Amino acid sequence: ANQDHVEIGGILSPNDDRAQSVLIEGPAGYGKTTLCLSILYKWAKNQNRLWKEFDLIFYIPLRNLNSEKYPRRNNPYTLSEIIQKECFEGIV
Repeated sequence: ANQDHVEIGGILSPNDDRAQSVLIEGPAGYGKTTLCLSILYKWAKNQNRLWKEFDLIFYIPLRNLNSEKYPRRNNPYTLSEIIQKECFEGIV
């Protein structure tokens, strides 16, 4: 596994034409959620002009994507359905 140190501003900066993905892993309590929330806060406050090309960012904790909340069904859940349920449920 590639374990390069990356500055926060460089996490989603493309360095070539290929698709890019980021994996943040570690044991419970090591700050993965704190890092994600910090990134969201900095983006929302336009600090360091992070990712100004994004109009919206949705925070969806992976622990929420479980079979209790999303029971098995014939057709897979769409990203739109997940965003609605995780970010807007109870608002409308």
